[in-house]
Amino acid sequence: MNRPQKRNPLTWVFGLILVAGMVWIGLSGFSGEQDPNAVWGTVLLDGEPVEKGQLMFLPDEENGNSGGKAFADIRKGRYSTMPSQPVSPGPCIAIISVYPQPKVGDQLTLAQLSQIESYQVDVDIPKGGATDFQVNISSQ
Repeated sequence: MNRPQKRNPLTWVFGLILVAGMVWIGLSGFSGEQDPNAVWGTVLLDGEPVEKGQLMFLPDEENGNSGGKAFADIRKGRYSTMPSQPVSPGPCIAIISVYPQPKVGDQLTLAQLSQIESYQVDVDIPKGGATDFQVNISSQ
């Protein structure tokens, strides 16, 4: 017959402290000036929403931003970065790829892939948490 083993009460205390510490670390997030932002907003080309494309935010290291990069798909002029890829506040370089409108379905043909237009603009992502940010580009 197997007897239940007595557990040391310190094992439970240690386990609770470990779990509480992990929760505290997870909830504390980042701190300091380089707190990453969740960024969403619109992308306009010559004042009109970009129908479909991709937006990439790169930190502008030459201007003191050493944070991470973030990607977002553009749909009907709107974009939103992924929570796992927040944008570091401060000077960034926004690279926008504008996709041509597919003629059939939602897939681009090989010929249309050569028509992707790319733009690059310098932006300054504000500090202070979630941000609604508009990116304006010009074809000129």
